[in-house]
Amino acid sequence: MKKYLLIVTLLFITANISHAQYAWYQKTNVGGVNRQSAVGFCIGQMGYIGTGRNLETQTMLQDFWRYDPVNDSWTQVADFGGTARYAASCFVINDTAYVGCGSDNMVFHFVKDFWKYNQGTNTWTQVADFGGNPRYSASAFAIGTNGYVGTGFDQVTPWYNDFWEYNSLTDTWTQKANFIGGARQQGVGFAIGSYGYLGTGWSGNTVADFYKYDPSNDTWSQIADLPTPGTSMTCFVLMNEGYVGTGSETYPAVNLLNQFWRYTPSANTWTPVANCSPTPRFNAVAFTIDSAGYCGTGGFLNFNNHDTVDFWKYAPSGVGVNDIIKKELSINIFPNPLTDKLNVTVNNKELSEIILYDIASAKILQQKFTNRISLNISQFKKGIYIYEVRNKNGVIKKGKVVKD
Repeated sequence: MKKYLLIVTLLFITANISHAQYAWYQKTNVGGVNRQSAVGFCIGQMGYIGTGRNLETQTMLQDFWRYDPVNDSWTQVADFGGTARYAASCFVINDTAYVGCGSDNMVFHFVKDFWKYNQGTNTWTQVADFGGNPRYSASAFAIGTNGYVGTGFDQVTPWYNDFWEYNSLTDTWTQKANFIGGARQQGVGFAIGSYGYLGTGWSGNTVADFYKYDPSNDTWSQIADLPTPGTSMTCFVLMNEGYVGTGSETYPAVNLLNQFWRYTPSANTWTPVANCSPTPRFNAVAFTIDSAGYCGTGGFLNFNNHDTVDFWKYAPSGVGVNDIIKKELSINIFPNPLTDKLNVTVNNKELSEIILYDIASAKILQQKFTNRISLNISQFKKGIYIYEVRNKNGVIKKGKVVKD
């Protein structure tokens, strides 16, 4: 009887999760010391947080930590390849993370070197320096095989509105159209589909304006303002919507926030969602793994000290609901390397979807199925392909395959 009750409960949860309210749940603290102004990103099924500074000891940080959401655990990985620094910028292209710029001295020493992280080999390799002047607190995002970095601060200028594109295939930077919102630092940047979004920040006062970037014609257009001005905020993207929150309403670090807002591109609207943790904070980091958002670290209470390593997950209400569902699913993609067939199996009979992208993030295959499917890929070129398996709850598995 208990077994049947569990099955019925899981079926009810699966049927209704898309309509569930989301909430924040505390997870295991980030490894290492308390920190703020770090960088965070996701590669595949793992999250990463590293660099930053500890204001309590006036220490610059170089260490990096990997988060496994299945085990809710942190493991230290290779230290950042450049100098210890804070307020750096980062973006992820396919399965490679890029981190650079920032300040590598507590009293300011702005840098422009950039490094890429290979998850498979756990190594950092230096790439071309950022195309603009050295700076910290610049905003960044990635679209396809290109990364974008712009705005920021260097104490002399002091604020920037220039905007640069990094081509990961040629390892080169190209200056693009200036950000039209005006020079600023400590804004946020994220990408949804083929567009980038940049907004908030500080340039003598905190601002709430937001803008959309179209790389196809190198143009900016203004969108709806965030409901409140803020600086030193953080952001993540979940199910094709942007989430922006925490930060400070008044620079430096006064009137701290723990609120989050969700941006829906189709409606051009911001909607308040659940607050992140009981503790307002600034200079936190955030990223997405599958269908959950994560936010952690940052400074609180005042500007001079009090950093944290607490870590929070934004997921459907009912602790563990999303995790239970994922553990019940078994998804297989085979063979790997591929030859002429791509086979996918999911151990339930719900409608699923397989999407295949080439290495440039262009969609080349999309097919719905239930339980299993076998696709003819004999016409595809040899190389690396990225896949996503989705159902009505979002991405349930993501990875890469190689075609011989």
